[in-house]
Amino acid sequence: MIISRDHFIELVIGFLEGDEECARAMADAYTKKKPIWEKDEWIYVKDIEMCLKGIYKIHKKGGFDDFRSVKRLILDEEDRTESISDCWIRERIRDCRTSLEGLRFVRTE
Repeated sequence: MIISRDHFIELVIGFLEGDEECARAMADAYTKKKPIWEKDEWIYVKDIEMCLKGIYKIHKKGGFDDFRSVKRLILDEEDRTESISDCWIRERIRDCRTSLEGLRFVRTE
C-alpha cells in the first residue's frame, strides 16, 4: 500500500460518498492505471470497501448518524466500538480493523 492508513480509509469513505476525486483514484487503482495496493492485498481492500458500503447504506437510511465518525473508530488504536448499539455495524467496523492489519502500509502519515 503506497498511501497511509488514514488516507486509504479517507479515500474509500470519499468514494462511497460520491467524491469524484476519490472515485477516480479508486477506479485507477482497480484498473492498475495508478496502483495503490499490491495484488495480494486486494482481498483486504475489497473487504474494507464492502463493510463500509454496508455501513454507508444504513447511514443513508437514517440508521447511523455520523458516517465520518466511522473513520475514527476504524483507525483508533483501541477498539471503541462497544458504544455502538447496532451489533451489525459494530462487527463491520471490527472487520475493517482486522482487514487493515492485512495491508502493508508504506507511509504512516
